[in-house]
Amino acid sequence: MKSSINSLEVVTIYAFLEALTQQNKPLPPDLKHQINEVGHLFTENTTAAANRLLELAEHERIKPVYEQTRLEIQRQYQPNQLNIWMSFDEPNPSDEPEPETLENLMAVSLQSSEPEKEAQKPLSKLKSLFIRLSRQKKND
Repeated sequence: MKSSINSLEVVTIYAFLEALTQQNKPLPPDLKHQINEVGHLFTENTTAAANRLLELAEHERIKPVYEQTRLEIQRQYQPNQLNIWMSFDEPNPSDEPEPETLENLMAVSLQSSEPEKEAQKPLSKLKSLFIRLSRQKKND
């Protein structure tokens, strides 16, 4: 996966998605609307979108899981390790014409009417990449 998203933005995105998937009741309409706007922003400016997720992570429904997840990631991985990981090409296991980029997954997921449910797809992709980084770290 080559991406224009830097390592700190990946951590922000991952922690935010984790917080979304942990929601056990529907999000407030205003928060959902703001998340949908961030989904659209991912198609135009990933840095601005990640920065907006940082702001939305302050919402009382998101903040506890977001902060816990972010701290766990930061304890496990140094920023330079994430930068190395982000520079790898991810093999395409299928004959699909073009793999989905993280930016596209985020755009589609966050613009959905139930972003807390749709967040699982990009979160799964990020989890697999974190596992790959963890394996590399052990082999170093």
